[in-house]
Amino acid sequence: MPMDDLPPMRPVDNVGQNPPKAAPFWVIALWFVTIVAAGAAVPVLPAPSAAAAIVGSAMVAIGVAAAAAGTARVHRENDGQRIPWWGPPPRRPRKLDLLQGTGLPLVAFGATLLGRCVETLPSLVVPLVAVALVTVTASLAQALHNRRVEAT
Repeated sequence: MPMDDLPPMRPVDNVGQNPPKAAPFWVIALWFVTIVAAGAAVPVLPAPSAAAAIVGSAMVAIGVAAAAAGTARVHRENDGQRIPWWGPPPRRPRKLDLLQGTGLPLVAFGATLLGRCVETLPSLVVPLVAVALVTVTASLAQALHNRRVEAT
């Protein structure tokens, strides 16, 4: 058979055969837990000082901002739908919300570090009050969101 009688060839396509694999969810969760556990060691390691109090205050401020941004994003994504108190929201585009997942631990760890540096109060009071304030504020925001949804 001469070469002129061969049918035309298609270009080779390797893209669909071996798509790149994303990291499994448990790998991402393991890194997340490792980072949060490393953050838990931060309040224990340094000696009480002014620099440690500044770092603790910064951790609290960043944690509050992250928790507020995560809560606001969940409310914006679920605008017009009631968010259940137990379980995930109806619209949940991500498996793990890193803003909400890191906000409360940062507040707790930063407040623990700050509580160690403030010697007039017991070290346990400051983190408990900080975590309680963030939790109550997020719960109040969810209650107002659900009330607004049910009113419309």
